[in-house]
Amino acid sequence: RPFPAVTPTPGDSAKIIKISGTSQPDKVAGSIAAFARLGEDPAIHIIGARAGYVALKALITANRYLEGDGIRVATRPRFVTLEVDGREQTAVEMPLLVGPAEAQADEEEPDAESVQVVRVSSNTLPKGAAGAIASIIRQGCRPIVQAIGADAAYISLKAIVLAQKFLAEEGIDIATVPNYHEIEVEGRERTAIRFPVTAVPAGEPASDLG
Repeated sequence: RPFPAVTPTPGDSAKIIKISGTSQPDKVAGSIAAFARLGEDPAIHIIGARAGYVALKALITANRYLEGDGIRVATRPRFVTLEVDGREQTAVEMPLLVGPAEAQADEEEPDAESVQVVRVSSNTLPKGAAGAIASIIRQGCRPIVQAIGADAAYISLKAIVLAQKFLAEEGIDIATVPNYHEIEVEGRERTAIRFPVTAVPAGEPASDLG
């Protein structure tokens, strides 16, 4: 089935996967893969960069586990308010959207004319990166957000959430399937996390997320 057009709210989610900075990515990936094989769409709740990094690693690993099953898991991250130890905190919720792997496009090269890379560092302002993502989509191109390290990856998640807010009034939904990408930085090989961002009309399923 295609990726669902509407993501669940915390109250609607049948399953919530809570992740901390000390959670083991491989174990979380196993849980995500198990839910996906059952056709369930749980949501991940994360607070902070370390937890976000674990969640992203787990989602990337889960998709590798699922390669032989013809399944791919995407996400449409958003902000939610959670009560933690009697206090309200803002968290990132990552609803996991289960869809067919055969509908996925191969990773696009960043030098392709229709693809633009948004590089995010630990010093990048989420709102600025969000504006760049939204602008690229409005131009009819596809943004790929690229980050190295936990802080930059968490800022990227926040930027995607904000970009969705910027585009909502225009009737556009966005989603992503994070993946690893090897790049060279100052003569050294580094592993980045990339977020290819796909835009679809609001209310329609995202059936082509790469």
